[in-house]
Amino acid sequence: MSEITATDAREHFSDALAAANREPVFITRHGRRIAALVTAEFYERAVEALEDAEDLAAAHTSLEEDGESIPWEVVKAELGLT
Repeated sequence: MSEITATDAREHFSDALAAANREPVFITRHGRRIAALVTAEFYERAVEALEDAEDLAAAHTSLEEDGESIPWEVVKAELGLT
């Protein structure tokens, strides 16, 4: 992964975009990473993976809760899916 200063990113934006097609490019200010340039495809896959992980964690939490379960057939009927 490469790094570029915010000033260099501003002055050489097309080069930074080209580099981001190969690997993530971190933009730094005062030596600290403040942003990352990635392809739109990489970003979309990362967000989808994060959402999937959050959904899975929520499902596990739900399964661990005490209480009465509602059968799937009842849920489908209540939603008008049968």
